[in-house]
Amino acid sequence: MNQNGIVLSNDRLNLILDADKPIVTSYDHIPSGRSFSGGNEAGCLCINDEPVTWTRWTTTVEQDVGSVTYRMHLTDKNLSIAWRFALDDDTLTMRLDDVDDPDGILRKIGWKDLPLLVCTDEGYSYWRMFTEPPEAEVGYKMWSTDDAGTVADLDTEPEPAPIIYGTIWNDEVCTFVDSNYPLFPMSHQRRPDGAYAIIVVFLHSGSYRQNVRVKNNVVWRKTNFFS
Repeated sequence: MNQNGIVLSNDRLNLILDADKPIVTSYDHIPSGRSFSGGNEAGCLCINDEPVTWTRWTTTVEQDVGSVTYRMHLTDKNLSIAWRFALDDDTLTMRLDDVDDPDGILRKIGWKDLPLLVCTDEGYSYWRMFTEPPEAEVGYKMWSTDDAGTVADLDTEPEPAPIIYGTIWNDEVCTFVDSNYPLFPMSHQRRPDGAYAIIVVFLHSGSYRQNVRVKNNVVWRKTNFFS
């Protein structure tokens, strides 16, 4: 830990996590020299869509080589959860590692005003895949579509836009979310301040991987439909 928080680092990524909240506050991608910000304590976790202030949680933090675990207990709901962050090469994995919910109250965990990653450079490009609203005339089928462009040309959005998949990139680095949960609920937003934010909503049985990857690796080649 340093004065700014908990450090997870290797020769690819240098990350700062909050000292007592499950938040990544900054990312440094070492090969490209590019940096991104993350969330901050102004946001909070939501349990079943109810915002829960940080002061209601009792949290202990465990740091090991290459990983950090936040064990959190919410007394008034008799709920305990554990988040585990682990760094491997250019991938940060965040996993909801444990849930103790004896009263069976937990349906959904969400983040309120806690973007996963924020890019303040308008020179990046973006790609989003999403679904159109159900069409009654064809049996309420939903059609997938996509949108791509530069961040500078994207209008600011008052609310996050729900997507299925999406990424931002430039000539040096690409960052995106990958999940073990089909159609993982996430959103992107060109915020009113001009920054581009990647946002997620967690299901209590899921996990995600936040990837910051260089252009010439296998993940970029698998996503060459951007061109």
